[in-house]
Amino acid sequence: MAGSPIEFKLKGADAMVRRLNKLGRDVPRYAAGALFLESSAIVRDAKESYVPRDQGVLAGTGTADLPRIEGKDIIAEMFFGGPSSPYAVAIHEFPSDLSPRSWRGKAVGEIRSVRGRKPWSLGTGQRGPKYLERPMRAAMRGMVGRIEARVAAQIESSGGGA
Repeated sequence: MAGSPIEFKLKGADAMVRRLNKLGRDVPRYAAGALFLESSAIVRDAKESYVPRDQGVLAGTGTADLPRIEGKDIIAEMFFGGPSSPYAVAIHEFPSDLSPRSWRGKAVGEIRSVRGRKPWSLGTGQRGPKYLERPMRAAMRGMVGRIEARVAAQIESSGGGA
């Protein structure tokens, strides 16, 4: 008996390989969908709590684009500004070279809106510079786990987790 080969046949191996190949094609799409939900929530939070409000024009320009898959990368872009991009950058990056002359040398609390002459920090006191970066940094805590959970739920609902 010693030295005799042990033979076995794995049943279902072909089906398993097909399922794994399908998952390899589907998981990036699932992850992109989960990332879109995350980026949309970040933009929504920025609009509701961080973007300075005077006439509401800047808040109305916030957008999360559908993610795109480039090789092994999934890219989600969020932005504010549209045609008002210089204004959006000037506020986000305050103080910057794009800031209006009337803002130079002033603290955020000293800046007044052009039309309403209201202080920049309205409402919660969080409004002002870095209005997209701050909610994005906050959302990054736990983001990987939320994306993993959404992808796992997609796999499970597609029958791929069986």
